[in-house]
Amino acid sequence: MNRYFRLLLNLVIVMGVYYVLSYFNLVSWYLIIAFILLIAVFLYFQVRITDNELYFEVVCNTTLYLNRLKRSADAKRDSDVYHLGLAYAAMYQGDWERVKQELNRVDESRLPNPIRQHPIYIRIRAREAFVEQDIITLDQLLEQAQELQVDNLIGYVTMLKLVWNEQHEDVVQLLKDLIPKEVVRLHLIELEYFLGLAYKQLGETEDAMAVLAFLVKKGYGVIHTDWAYDTYIEIKDNETEKSISQ
Repeated sequence: MNRYFRLLLNLVIVMGVYYVLSYFNLVSWYLIIAFILLIAVFLYFQVRITDNELYFEVVCNTTLYLNRLKRSADAKRDSDVYHLGLAYAAMYQGDWERVKQELNRVDESRLPNPIRQHPIYIRIRAREAFVEQDIITLDQLLEQAQELQVDNLIGYVTMLKLVWNEQHEDVVQLLKDLIPKEVVRLHLIELEYFLGLAYKQLGETEDAMAVLAFLVKKGYGVIHTDWAYDTYIEIKDNETEKSISQ
């Protein structure tokens, strides 16, 4: 009820501003169109985004996502979806122990929206397998991604395998193809971070610093922003040392 009350209150405020401007003859068609667009955006974020994971993918901020998730009906039910969400947040906090704990509480067969949630589950498990150096599980998850026929998910798991095998040139080529096709901003951040790392491993420091600086500048509330900054500073310091020694 609180959400809809806030929605009604905001609409009343908007209408009030409109009538005040009308009274002083300050309303134009441009202003009306702007009001309509603002209301449409507001409705989209307040009403249409009921999927907590979609909200996370839009705001790219683990704190905001966790606050919303813990107030959700899924949290009250202590459901599989809730623990999947906690694992999703932990993945973008770099908290791999928490990722493991939460995934162990998820029964994939009970997820109510497998078309939406199964790819998220595979993505999290693939990242966990990569961190734990479990190449067998990573191979299995790639097969599952291929069965789902989700191209961006297939590309993501393939990228992790290439990074594992230190095929940095192949990583760069794959990401150059994958990044323009990625529509989920949260996932895009992670891909850009891996692109910066691949350039670093290849010794292409200018490209690495450009990608990492671009990612840091976005300022999103996920761990990859911090990792990108740390890696940028590391490369910059190394380059400074080289120039001094020469």
